[in-house]
Parts: sequence; C-alpha cells; structure tokens
Amino acid sequence: MEWSGRTRKLINRQVTKKQLSSFWHALEEDGVWLKPTKTGYTFYAGQYKISVKAISEAWYVSENAVRRLAIWLLEGNGDFEWE
Repeated sequence: MEWSGRTRKLINRQVTKKQLSSFWHALEEDGVWLKPTKTGYTFYAGQYKISVKAISEAWYVSENAVRRLAIWLLEGNGDFEWE
C-alpha cells in the first residue's frame, strides 16, 4: 500500500500490524519523529510537537492507529532510534 496523506477521502484507512512499518517510514519521510517521555511519548514534526489527532487527520487514519504505531515502536519494532 502506498502511504500518502495528500489525497482527500471521507473515510479513514485501516492500518494493519503488517503495515505499521511502511506507515512509520512514510511518516519519517515527512519529518515526523517520536520521542519517548516519562508518561508515554510525543510526536514531533521537525522541532514542533504535533498531536495524534493532527497525524490522523493528515494521513486519513484513525487516532487509534497512530497510538498503535507509537506503542509498536516503543516495544522495539521497526527501526526506531532511541535518543
């Protein structure tokens, strides 16, 4: 599946466990990164904090899918680099 946040759709795409890696790589290409915190995590675009809702709206996925991605990364999957 090609990931692109540039198309207009009325429904959110589902993100399966197999697609989490490609979804993360697509977000990285757009400059999105994840910082683990004491209470969980924070997404950034460049140096700016961005919300789960902002990512979900831009990529037409559910907020739950973005949260699952963050948990998947924090569990050591993908090529996520810790600071």
